[in-house]
Amino acid sequence: MSFYNATTNDLYATAREGSLDAAFVLDALDAWAAPRTRPTVLVPDNAKIHHAAASACNTLSNSRPDIALEAV
Repeated sequence: MSFYNATTNDLYATAREGSLDAAFVLDALDAWAAPRTRPTVLVPDNAKIHHAAASACNTLSNSRPDIALEAV
């Protein structure tokens, strides 16, 4: 799983063996969001994992109001 910032050309990536579940996605999102100090918009692509992890993304958005989730 990776997060790309087109403005700064930064890439944050994390990996694991096996399937990606909502807990892994939430942990990855938390780690990615931790150093963020400015309002941020997260735009997931249309992969199945993003549909399965929608609740994890919403959990992050609820705990970090400075990070918005936008559907594609």
